[in-house]
Amino acid sequence: MHLLAPDNFLKLAAALKIILRCSFRDADIPHAKELLCDYLMEYLELYPDDVKPTHHWVTYIFDQLQDYRPVYNFWMFLFERLNKVLKSYLMNNHSNGEIEVTSMCAFQKYVALCDMLANLNAASDMQESSTEDELLSEAVRIILATDGDTRGW
Repeated sequence: MHLLAPDNFLKLAAALKIILRCSFRDADIPHAKELLCDYLMEYLELYPDDVKPTHHWVTYIFDQLQDYRPVYNFWMFLFERLNKVLKSYLMNNHSNGEIEVTSMCAFQKYVALCDMLANLNAASDMQESSTEDELLSEAVRIILATDGDTRGW
């Protein structure tokens, strides 16, 4: 780590503290912009090989802050994360709405498996059992305890 890195990091921290406020004054924006620009310029001097396009794009946050006020009014992190989750689903070459059918079939199989395990667990509780049956029953209890939500994923 470079000797000037901690001081430079404090500039970033101070800028982020202003940017991430739930409310701020218009006079706070130039100060945060100055802190962030100082951080970026010093970062460029300290680590020229590590600069990424994001370092440039972050400078546009101040225009957005002036237009939309606090970042919590316009950031879409939750929806972007959920889109990433949706894109990660295996679609089995299905398109045009077939992914819903694929997801529903997988969910129904999951619910049926949970029901089968619950019935197996209930049946094993009612009768005398051998060591193998007790091990199977314990495995079923562990599986059911792990996730018993059959209303959604």
